[in-house]
Amino acid sequence: VTANGLQTLAMTDPIRGEKPSQLPFIPLSRQELASSFTTSAAIRIDGRHSETALPHELIDMPQQLGCEAFQIYPIMPEGTLSALLILGATDAERFTAAALEPYSSLVDITRTALEKVQALANLQERLIELETLGTVGQSISAETNLNALYEIIHQQILQVMGDVNFLIAIYSPENDTLSVPYMDEGGEITSVAPFPLGQGLTSIVIRSCQPLMIVENTIERSRALGAIVTEGGEAKSWLGVPLLIGNEPIGAIVVQDLETEYRFDDDDLRLLLTLASQVAIAIRNAHLMENTERTAQQDRQLLEITGKIRHSPDIQGILKTTAQEIGLRVGVRRAHIQIKVDPIPPPAISEEERTT
Repeated sequence: VTANGLQTLAMTDPIRGEKPSQLPFIPLSRQELASSFTTSAAIRIDGRHSETALPHELIDMPQQLGCEAFQIYPIMPEGTLSALLILGATDAERFTAAALEPYSSLVDITRTALEKVQALANLQERLIELETLGTVGQSISAETNLNALYEIIHQQILQVMGDVNFLIAIYSPENDTLSVPYMDEGGEITSVAPFPLGQGLTSIVIRSCQPLMIVENTIERSRALGAIVTEGGEAKSWLGVPLLIGNEPIGAIVVQDLETEYRFDDDDLRLLLTLASQVAIAIRNAHLMENTERTAQQDRQLLEITGKIRHSPDIQGILKTTAQEIGLRVGVRRAHIQIKVDPIPPPAISEEERTT
């Protein structure tokens, strides 16, 4: 069972001895298959009756091979449909309980083996996640340059999740806008200027302060959430987590796959949530450092301008120096100063002067 359908891994026909040149692929979604196999009980299909209704795509394949009867064994390690073992016979009378019993045992052995393999894979993934979290924590704790910080986070996520599109969005509560300072679209790193917080999935994550994962029917499910989406170019799998300081959002991390459904799972969500807490603190610290450096630079410039003004010999020199220095610091070609001069009141006239 794959994300897109049922891929045949092996097929044997001992009667005809034929081997197909191409193993069949049955385009049934994971959801459709899972709804047909809710338990690990085998399902038998023959010419007389069937115990349950199965998708016709699944029934057609054994019948096209000339099977009068066939039995399907779902292999469900840890309760999740992983594979199907299909036995077919041109003579339904051969499908006795005694003949099928060894295959029931085979399915049990296969399920147990897959559970062990999955447990080992989960352990390895967890070790990789812990290593990634440690690496990210060490890297970002001392990084004060935001662009370098985004690059570190991106590379670590690629190492764990593989080739996925990635972006970091920053939220500004003062003017209720989002900006995207770092976005990877197919290997091209770009950015997006600030825009109003809207009805997209990223905006929903930031408004709700909750993670969001959509791995199938992204358009329909996005619209059901109230998101505005357009046809074409949409991701098949989408995962976003908020960046929070306390309970206040400062942005979001988003990964998406444009071509594959079920690309992300709960393990990916857990990893991003753990990363997000570290990333949010690192971004806040980097912003604070940038603001501190900017304020210090402004103070230094102010001291320099003040020193030059104090050395000016007269009013004209003071005004000229002020205009030149301000224009230089803010990067303009022309600067001027306007001074308001109150009119000089006429001299007082005595009563005697007024009468004469």
